[in-house]
Parts: sequence; C-alpha cells; structure tokens
Amino acid sequence: MAQARIAIHKQLGSILQCSGIYRSKSWGYQSSHEFLNQAIEIQTRYTAQQCLNILKQIESALGRFPKKTNLYEDRCIDLDLLYFNNDVILLPNLNIPHPQISKRAFVLKPLTDLIPEFKDPLTKLRVKTMLQKNKGKDQISLYSNGSPKLISIMGPIGSGKTTLAKALVKNLNARFIQERYTKNTNLHLFYKGNTSKAFAMETWFLNEHKKQFDRKRFKKPNQLSISDYYLSQNYLFAKQNLSAKDFKLFEKKYHRTAQACMFPDYIIYLTCSASKSQQRIQQRNQKSDGNIRKAYLNKMSLAWKAHMAMVGKEPGVCCINTEGLNIKSTEQTVNKILELIERDLNYSFRPEAKR
Repeated sequence: MAQARIAIHKQLGSILQCSGIYRSKSWGYQSSHEFLNQAIEIQTRYTAQQCLNILKQIESALGRFPKKTNLYEDRCIDLDLLYFNNDVILLPNLNIPHPQISKRAFVLKPLTDLIPEFKDPLTKLRVKTMLQKNKGKDQISLYSNGSPKLISIMGPIGSGKTTLAKALVKNLNARFIQERYTKNTNLHLFYKGNTSKAFAMETWFLNEHKKQFDRKRFKKPNQLSISDYYLSQNYLFAKQNLSAKDFKLFEKKYHRTAQACMFPDYIIYLTCSASKSQQRIQQRNQKSDGNIRKAYLNKMSLAWKAHMAMVGKEPGVCCINTEGLNIKSTEQTVNKILELIERDLNYSFRPEAKR
C-alpha cells in the first residue's frame, strides 16, 4: 500500500491528504484473508481516463495481473478511481462515481475521513450519510492512522544494518525486530567451510523470519516496527549459498512463507565494499561470523550490487552507501533517512515538521 502511494505521488500528482487504513473482511466472496483499505485525495493534471490507465500500470508494476474471470478474488493491490471532481463519467471501462461506493462500508469509512460533507454527484447524498446508512459500517476497524507499520534495513554483512536500525528505533520510539543470527548453530560451521550445513542454515533462517514477520504480530494500530533484515535477503543469500537442487526446494518454501509475512512499507538498502565489511566484522568480534572469508564477502557484495541495481528505483526503496560513514555516529544519517522516508511516504514522523 505504501509503495502504491509513492508511485501515485510520483506518476499522478501531489497527494493532498490520506485517510486512516481500515481492516475489513472480504466483500462479495469468501476469503480467509483480511483486507486493508485507504482513500487518498490527489491533485493531478491528467484526465480521468489517463488516471485510470496510470493506476492500472501501477497495479501491474506491484504484481497484480489481469483476472481470468469476472469473479472477485484475493489480490495484492487494487486501485480504484472513486470520484473525479464532481464529474459524472459513463464509459465502457470507466464509471465515475464508482458504482459500488454506497454499498461498500470499507470504501465509505476511509472516504469519510477525507470528505465527509462531499455530495455524491449521482445520489446527492453526503459521504458521511451513505456511511451511516450502510449496514456493514460496524464491521470495519482501524488498522493504522496511515503511518508506516514496518521499515526494514537490508544489505551486506557489516554494512551497518543493526547500528542504524537501533538508532531509528530510539529516534522513533519503535519496536525493534533484530535478526537473531547468533542462534543459528549452523552459521559458524558454514563460515568455516562446511557447505553441507547450508540448507539447514538457510531453512532455519526462513523459519525464524516467518515467526518474526508473521502478519499477526503487526495488528496493533499505529505501532511502528523497524527490522535490521527482511525475508527477501534470506532468498538472496540462499541463492548464493545453496546448490541448484537445494535452492529449488528452498524456493518453494520461501514463496509460501512470503505470502504469510508482513511486507515493509519502506526498505533501506545499505551498501559498502567487501573490505569495509570485513573491517567492521573484525571490530564487532562475533563468534558466529568470525570465520567469514574475504572471497565470500566479495561474492556477496557482487550479489547485493546486482540486486540493488534491479530494485533500487522501485517505490518505497532507498539505497545508502555506508563506506565513508562512521556508523557509530548516526545522527546525521538518521536525519537524512527520515527526510527520505517522509518525502516518499508523504508522512511526518515529527509533528513539528508538519505544515
């Protein structure tokens, strides 16, 4: 959802205001998953038809594919155009106002946050009145006031992930999700050169990450969590560490696991040279990674660079080179990152900075 907001801001126009994010059950069909809904108001130079086309492009970029049937189904993202000024537009592929607004409490609830007094151009009813008349209004609950729920930091070993995460946690009074890699008994054996432990090592990480990022742990409204890793780095490491046969088995389990995990609102990628990684690893003097070889760090550095080149320009992502940073003195870096996140998410962590 955060990625969609960022893409809308970049491709369609300025976001004027955002509603809270509301949780609801499936509508029109049965699903075991809950749904999240938010309304945003934007100012754009495009026509309604152009807006719809851009929204469909954003959906595709975020992984939604055209439906094979006309039936409702679970989807990772669904962007609808509800109103366009006071216009009434009736076209084969575009109806404004959206024809289902009055029936959908999960749409009316966030809309009421933004434009409670707005009169629907067709029904002539105010948005807040349509909500009051809707029988499903009591089944909608607040998930978040619109603030991000999860910020994840990823990057090579020794790039400064944990140090930066702790600084952000302190600055934002957030919950810290720390990778417990020292608990993985196969890790130091793998770093010693025992590659037969690779599959057990990566599977342990995957199971651990599933526990840490289970969506049920993120239900508390308005609680921000910051992690010094995320599930997808498990995939990147496994691809480098496992044989082709073992990776195929791992990949199947990974995709099943990822579906049950919370996805970050924002991802910060840190990067540095293999030499700098090695220097920092030696300084922290952890038993679990004391045997990491320079050749392995070089290999993973190249893998991370390739990955960042691929995802670095995606919505909700920033990349920071920590090579020349003193990661023990992070105040300036934290302020810079907060500015980037606030700009991209159109959200202020610091009330005094709101205008």
